[in-house]
Amino acid sequence: MYLTTKEEHYTIRIESNRNKKLVEQKIKIISLLLILFSLTPSFACSKSRITEAKNLISIGHFKEALEILEKLNDNKSSEVLLILGNIFNGNSTYKVNYKKAFSFYKKSAELGNAEAAYNLGVLFYEGRGIPQNYTKAFNWYSKSSKDGFAPAQNNLGFLYQKGFGTNQSTATAYGWYSIAAANGSIAGLKNREFLLAELLENEGSDTVSDIQTQALECVKNNYVDCFAGE
Repeated sequence: MYLTTKEEHYTIRIESNRNKKLVEQKIKIISLLLILFSLTPSFACSKSRITEAKNLISIGHFKEALEILEKLNDNKSSEVLLILGNIFNGNSTYKVNYKKAFSFYKKSAELGNAEAAYNLGVLFYEGRGIPQNYTKAFNWYSKSSKDGFAPAQNNLGFLYQKGFGTNQSTATAYGWYSIAAANGSIAGLKNREFLLAELLENEGSDTVSDIQTQALECVKNNYVDCFAGE
């Protein structure tokens, strides 16, 4: 008769425990995969419905798009909130309600949507549905600019150029116009070229070169601590 020794019995118990742990880990992984697969159709459905709403807007069917978006809106999707804001922001003839647009944009911007932050800047700059406030416009343009949104970077340059909501700085304006242009803004490109002659005449080529270097570093550093004196 073959008897199991204490050492063999201990080894078998360890192997048994190890196998049990492996089984438990596999069960956890399978459970997690089942949860993910159960969520995927819902996510795909939401994206499909958002696309459907966008297509409806593009052909002028704002009422139908609004019905879809209102059903989708749980105040957690920055994209849905952004599109709702656009509908009420005078981008359609269906409904214009700047206060509603502001509310949707603010929620979207707080979820990190750079375009919504830019739109808030526009509302504050123009005083649409809210009191005109250049300082708040500057703050929202800054937030959007530091998330890499080119239209906001161009508008931020304009505020620096004019001294609206911040200290006037032609050099910093040129820097933000340069960044906007590099990110594809036609307005930024035109503004940069327009300002270049003035900057060269008043502050010299060394200043222009220095600002260009700072602009490059700004992009490399993801728009953190971009220009001296900001």
